[in-house]
Amino acid sequence: MEDAQSFREGLDTITMSGSGTASVPPDRVEIWLQVVGEDRDRGKAYEKAARLSKRLAGLLDELEVPELRRITTGVQVDRRYDERGQPAGYRAQGTVRVRLDADGPLSSLISRAVDEAEANVGGPYWSVSARNPEHLEVVRRAAMDARQRAEVCADSLGLTLGRPIRVQEEDGGRPQHQMRKVMPGALQPFRAAAGPSEVQVESGSVLLEARVIVTFALAPGPRARPD
Repeated sequence: MEDAQSFREGLDTITMSGSGTASVPPDRVEIWLQVVGEDRDRGKAYEKAARLSKRLAGLLDELEVPELRRITTGVQVDRRYDERGQPAGYRAQGTVRVRLDADGPLSSLISRAVDEAEANVGGPYWSVSARNPEHLEVVRRAAMDARQRAEVCADSLGLTLGRPIRVQEEDGGRPQHQMRKVMPGALQPFRAAAGPSEVQVESGSVLLEARVIVTFALAPGPRARPD
């Protein structure tokens, strides 16, 4: 009777982890665009960078990129040095992070930013937005995986799996393809071919993953034997 009572009170439990994954087409993309001005005079270097930055802003307006999807991540003016370590003028740069929908004008933006604003380009970086229902689907798969694993363990021990008592989601329900911070000066120069050609970009898929830990109650099963 003592063992049966402990089962009824839920003192006997089993805790199991589960995981769920899904390969999902990304629904958004980010790139970094950097304009640079160089001159032996600090002010002229800054003026050139500012002029190119204005061109870039006009291009983003023309392509109807909302201002809320543009973030200035850095403005910097540094002294330049030659290979002998001697002062060689100044370098001014401004970096903007731009977020687009996956079906947005990415190719046009890259090519025109390079041609019209002499921009350096970083990216693209694809991701899945938090509102995408696939995030919930991988959590559901993780919970089902935890239950199936727990059922196998309980049955192997001659017990019956009861109701879930506690559920915890681990920090795994995020896309594996994460955005990374690009430091000023880290963007590499990129030049598009002359003419109307555009860079071809392929989005592929983003792997979503969720992990949960579930604690289930246990009850005596048909094969359970008292100690």
